[in-house]
Amino acid sequence: MHPTMPFDLKPAARPFPLLLAVTALALGSLRPVIAGEAKVDPRLISPAAEFIPAAALQPAINGAVASGLASLLARATAPENDTHFVFPPVRTRKVVSYDEKQVPHKWVTIKEPTYQDEYKDVDQLVPIRDQYGTITGYERKMVKVLAKRTQVGTHDAKRLVADPAGDVMVTKRSPIYGPGGPDVYPHGMLGCNGMALYVFARAGLGDHPAVRDLAQAMIDKMMAYGIPDYTFDVAWMSAGFSALGRDSSYRLWSDKLISRLIDGQIRDKGDAAGLWGPVCIHYTYIAKFFDIELLLRDELKKLEDVLSGADAATLKSMQPRRADLANALTEVVTALRDATSQGKRLMDITNPWKPAEDTIFPGLPVYIYNRILADVDSTANAAFAIAEAERVGILPKETRRVNPRGKKLLAPESTDLSIKSAIERLAKVEQTDGAFTATTLQQVNTAFDTSRTLTLMNVPFQGAHPALVDQQSLETNVNGSAALLFLGWTRPDLTKTVTAKVDPARVRAEAVAKRWYGAGNDFVRDWPRDFTGKSTPADELLKNKGILQWPAVQFTATAIDQLPCGGSWSPYSLMPSLVALARDRTAQDPLRMDLYRQLAYRLLALQGNDGQWRFRGEGAASVSSAEDAVSLANSAENLYQHLSRQAAVQAEVPEKGKGKGKPDPAAPKPKTGKDPKPANPEPAPSPTKKKPTDDFIWLNQLKQHRNSDFFRYPVDLYPTLASLVLLVEGLNGQVSLDGLAILPLPPTPGSTTAASLGSASAPAVPAEPAGPMTPAQAASGATRSNPALFSLYEAVLKLQGEKTLDAPPLAAPNPALPAVDPQAPGTKSIDDLLGPAAP
Repeated sequence: MHPTMPFDLKPAARPFPLLLAVTALALGSLRPVIAGEAKVDPRLISPAAEFIPAAALQPAINGAVASGLASLLARATAPENDTHFVFPPVRTRKVVSYDEKQVPHKWVTIKEPTYQDEYKDVDQLVPIRDQYGTITGYERKMVKVLAKRTQVGTHDAKRLVADPAGDVMVTKRSPIYGPGGPDVYPHGMLGCNGMALYVFARAGLGDHPAVRDLAQAMIDKMMAYGIPDYTFDVAWMSAGFSALGRDSSYRLWSDKLISRLIDGQIRDKGDAAGLWGPVCIHYTYIAKFFDIELLLRDELKKLEDVLSGADAATLKSMQPRRADLANALTEVVTALRDATSQGKRLMDITNPWKPAEDTIFPGLPVYIYNRILADVDSTANAAFAIAEAERVGILPKETRRVNPRGKKLLAPESTDLSIKSAIERLAKVEQTDGAFTATTLQQVNTAFDTSRTLTLMNVPFQGAHPALVDQQSLETNVNGSAALLFLGWTRPDLTKTVTAKVDPARVRAEAVAKRWYGAGNDFVRDWPRDFTGKSTPADELLKNKGILQWPAVQFTATAIDQLPCGGSWSPYSLMPSLVALARDRTAQDPLRMDLYRQLAYRLLALQGNDGQWRFRGEGAASVSSAEDAVSLANSAENLYQHLSRQAAVQAEVPEKGKGKGKPDPAAPKPKTGKDPKPANPEPAPSPTKKKPTDDFIWLNQLKQHRNSDFFRYPVDLYPTLASLVLLVEGLNGQVSLDGLAILPLPPTPGSTTAASLGSASAPAVPAEPAGPMTPAQAASGATRSNPALFSLYEAVLKLQGEKTLDAPPLAAPNPALPAVDPQAPGTKSIDDLLGPAAP
């Protein structure tokens, strides 16, 4: 197994990309075949756009999207998935009983090898854990590791083995699981399901029964717990419901979501005004609702107190008043549910939220009552959804809200003014060369300062919030450019004043896209993720009082190779934003655009035989640079407090014969012309003995935060969704799933696989799936081929003057790697191609 890959590379272990060698070079970290087994023509790896014909690319895109959607349908309809979500919540089951069986065994004597082990001491970083098992830091230790193992002989060993004829009965206990535990909704889970709804709708499958079930499942959660507060969730759910069309039966929710998204734009005066952050809430609006709700509750309580000792006549006469107050309170609570789901949690706002016994949601990233965050990632997601609503024709002129008793408690927000504000702010934060940093801006939230009913801790807020790191990456460049382009596509007239900013941003995003396409095998190897290799020494952390410092570096438009790629979802996180480069108000076919054909071609090569895309990430959600920056800041503050306590303790340790850190009055004073120094000086701001493990290792701290609790994702979920978002732009009609396997089928006698191979007569949804299976097993357990890929590669070679390829055997479910004559000129071995790419 390759050290950077999350899965085994053996073909029998997992479905693997269709063109193995092409995929190996595209990902840059795979080695699917042994050197010498196969050769691949390098002209198939990253051909120029002129050699990728639209006529051959179109059916290949249609086939790739169909295979990808089939894998998503497999997730939604898996036997063990009763939620209808493509990405269901995490089930935390409990052991309710045990099944005990008596199994006969017998004793046998076997020969076992005897080994002699040799060990050596190695200097390694090992984690330091507190009493709860949480990693609080790292320290360098000499660790004994196995260096060599040699077999020196054999010995007899008695073993108890299962045998139906055995005379020894052994009790075997198997746990029986019951419901018991709550369903955990990982961070961004609803947004990923919204992304799935979007690609289904764009592919013309919005009326598929499983897709309608998916839409209804999201509606049920919003009706039960309110529209979520994370911008990623709101934006992609909005895009998904919008893509169903203006005449969809779910139009009510399309309107609710796009209005909530526009309302969630940051409006308070400050550096972040006009952008979106990880939290999507109109704070002034909910502050007014808080006041009204609490005033209604107080009034209702006063009335109840009065009626508690009233006579029958008074009770009868005041009953309409009580019912009227109760109905008004219900209307206010219902309206507030559309405005926020967690905004009323006050001091618990950052802790996991358990609105029901069987449901847990993650809390919000910061104490929202005095702090507002912004970043380009959230702004790009919002801009995508706004552009989608405009494409379908449902973008409202102003936000629509539930108005109790028909009264507008706060004037609606103008959509055009919101877009104009966002465009102007993006143009302001864009650098002179078209670059965008993460733009992790923050400001004080003043919306609750004048509340008549709420008394909140640290509101009004005095002082300033800790500074946040603001890094530039390929992802932030593309996201910033995409936000500007999506909003400009939506309202072209509003970009006239910032035209000088739009073109450099587009050029820089195109440079990133071209670099990814042409990177070959060095993309993953040479382009680390955010914060890779970055650490802050303990002394520096103490000196800065726990505030992380990030150097401000100005990169030129031609130096994108100096930047890290992005977060844990990169490079696939680039794909939704790269859609902005394929959009044109003149309705130009994306396949006529050179860059889009190249990006689509690359994604086709990366798709697996099961219809999915995968990456080497740790599977943790990373949807907001601002949220990551806050996590790092909080971790740095915790380590700073720990180091400060260490320094204080060291200062209190008495020397032999002396008091606790106090100068000895009997100590002789130095006889020099210099000022005398105390025998025991005050402790320095850094620990007396610095440990290497006290250094703040950025990526480790971020991973620790992302992987805490339940923030884990399948490594093939987001890559599949993001790739489909870009590919559906190139569709030329409704996608057909005919002949594609959805769920794996039971094995037939003599077969070597349990997966349905797919044929023209294969059912879209098998009537008899292969027993219980998880969504991930259902998605990866079937072969979903794309025969049009072979024709595409043949056309690419033909345009370059190469001999056409022989057709694959008819019995093969998927086209094999196009083999090239070993003696053909210009070919290289896999070993050669996996070497460093030429600049």
